[in-house]
Amino acid sequence: MSKAFDRVSHMQLLKRLRDFGFGGNILNWFRSYLKDRRQQTTVLGATSSALPVTSGVPQGSILGPLLFLLYQNNLPNSINHSKIATFADDTKIYKVINAKADASAMENDLANFQTSCANANLLLNTDKSGHDRIPSKLLRDAAEVIAPSLSAIFNASINTGIFPEDFKIAIISPIHKTGSKTNCDNYRPISVLSSVAKIYEKLVTEQLEIYLETNHILAEQQAEFRKNHSTQTSLLNITNQWLMNMDKGLLNGVIFLDLKKAFDCVDHNILLKKCIVME
Repeated sequence: MSKAFDRVSHMQLLKRLRDFGFGGNILNWFRSYLKDRRQQTTVLGATSSALPVTSGVPQGSILGPLLFLLYQNNLPNSINHSKIATFADDTKIYKVINAKADASAMENDLANFQTSCANANLLLNTDKSGHDRIPSKLLRDAAEVIAPSLSAIFNASINTGIFPEDFKIAIISPIHKTGSKTNCDNYRPISVLSSVAKIYEKLVTEQLEIYLETNHILAEQQAEFRKNHSTQTSLLNITNQWLMNMDKGLLNGVIFLDLKKAFDCVDHNILLKKCIVME
């Protein structure tokens, strides 16, 4: 969930406490506990004015975490066909998938869970997932259940020679580097792909690396994105050569080059031609 502790509605929390049997002065105590809270921010020795806190459980408090558990206590009731496990604001929904109907039932449970979260003013955190909104943590936790299905999809893709269209969609977030914020060239694009797509690509990458290294296809001078190679190994190699030249009284001439937006300039047709040559 996204900023779950901060999104707790005080009105809904008090209603939850009432539903759990709290009343009279005990409920009034909790109402007073939440009411008229203020917080200040201190940065580099400067402190802001106090602003009212109108939602969320009190940050840094001892009671806050327990109040949050009470607040979201009914969320598991929205799951009808799957199983659910929660750890504070982290949730796992899982189910054995034997047929398409099982997957549909799980999707319905997810939709119901999202609706329950929205009704409680809680949002699912999708910042680190791709457009399919499947968090990588969910894939790790449910690996034993979903692995056979993913294997079938991956194998079908390889056998047909078709990469799934859904795996090609990326969510781009521009991150400012330096300079004017009105100049697009001063932003670095951060691409977030589907977690399922990255699992698939990792499997393909492992096989491709073995093929390239076994057949000595990659230029030996290239030290990036390769096992047993790094910036350190590259620097050690070339500085050793320079030092040997200096010991012989020779003068080193060095030119440093950096390709501009190299990854974005790769021509697909040329790349495919190189792949054909490797066959």
